[in-house]
Amino acid sequence: MAAAALSDTSDYGVSKAASSRRTPKPSAESALRVIITAVLTSYIKAAMCRATYEILSDKTFYGEIAGFAGVYANAPTLELCREQLQEVLEGWIVLGLRMGHTLPEVDGVRLTIDSEVA
Repeated sequence: MAAAALSDTSDYGVSKAASSRRTPKPSAESALRVIITAVLTSYIKAAMCRATYEILSDKTFYGEIAGFAGVYANAPTLELCREQLQEVLEGWIVLGLRMGHTLPEVDGVRLTIDSEVA
């Protein structure tokens, strides 16, 4: 019995019948989530490329992004400063979108919420 079961499976242990089944098409909602995630990721990466950092007199690192009022961070290492700056940026984006603020365009990417869709 075991030999017959093994001969009916592919190299990956998936039966030929199971591997020939079609995977369901993603829903429009899940496709939209993928697009939104990609746009947000692009926006955040582009904004983070604009970040500037400096070492303060207390030897900590300060980072900010010009054009993003209130988005800044201060940490003992540059890596922590970058991480905190990205966290602040992400929160700033979410809050700005929820409050209907106009967010700055970055490298041709604009984040807005269409009131008809929301």
